[in-house]
Amino acid sequence: MQRVLKKIFLIDEKTENTLKFWVLLGPFFLLLSIILAPFELAVLATAALFLSYRFKFKGLFLSLIALTAFSLYTQVNLVENHLWNLGLEASIALSLIITAFGLDEIKNFISHKRENPQDLLNLQQQINENQKAFENTEKNYQVNINQLTNDLDTKAENLKLTYLENENLKKDLTENTQRKDYLLNELDQKVKETEDLQVKLDELYEKISFLKDEEFLLEKNKTSLKEIEELKNLSA
Repeated sequence: MQRVLKKIFLIDEKTENTLKFWVLLGPFFLLLSIILAPFELAVLATAALFLSYRFKFKGLFLSLIALTAFSLYTQVNLVENHLWNLGLEASIALSLIITAFGLDEIKNFISHKRENPQDLLNLQQQINENQKAFENTEKNYQVNINQLTNDLDTKAENLKLTYLENENLKKDLTENTQRKDYLLNELDQKVKETEDLQVKLDELYEKISFLKDEEFLLEKNKTSLKEIEELKNLSA
């Protein structure tokens, strides 16, 4: 009902004031109808308004029954202006319906306003709890981030040390390889020199052997010459 009336009267959702809308709309139509209505109908409309206010929708139901009965009675006894009275009675009935819905809307509005502070408190409490939970979560995240950062720094430092050790090992390996090559070259040189010395030594051995043979022959010749001299002396 409220949505239909909003569409009829082009009420903007952003500027809507529900309480004023229902408070003013129903009684305004009812007041216009009472002003134009005869005395008996005005009294009935006033009583119907009281019943609607006092008993809500039950009072509205009783008021509509009474208004229908009054309308049937007047339509039978009237000589003229049947449509006028029927339209006026229909206007009063519509005004009573709008007023009843307005009163119900006011009741809901007031009840909502009464419950709203508690809802706000609950919402504020929930917000505070969520904020605390968020702060705790953020704190835990920060602790984890710091721990991960420290672990990352430690691993980076270890990686740097490992890299330096590898570089030193590579350097030592390169130096040892160069030294090995140098020693191998020295060894080859020494082997070559040894071989040369061995050749020279063999040559010396040959010379010594030859000299020994010459010395032996020389001694033998000396002995032979001596014997010859002795023989010559004996012959003389």
